[in-house]
Amino acid sequence: STSTTTTITVTTTTITTSTTTSITTTTTTTITTTTSTTTTTTSTTTSTTTTTSTTTSTTTTTASTTTTTTTTKTTTSMSICSMF
Repeated sequence: STSTTTTITVTTTTITTSTTTSITTTTTTTITTTTSTTTTTTSTTTSTTTTTSTTTSTTTTTASTTTTTTTTKTTTSMSICSMF
């Protein structure tokens, strides 16, 4: 009696990588207000007052980076045993 065994193994590996790149947006708004007041107290005295107000608003929006990696490994094995 003779026995023969044949084994066939197939391995498949699939790797999928998805990357989303970050995006940064910066918006700057500047508002400047100037007020000037002139006051005359006498014929020879003049007073001028100037007020300048500056308001700056900065908004930064950042979208983060996301990387997803999926690995799938499939192994299929088949054994054939023959006896004769």
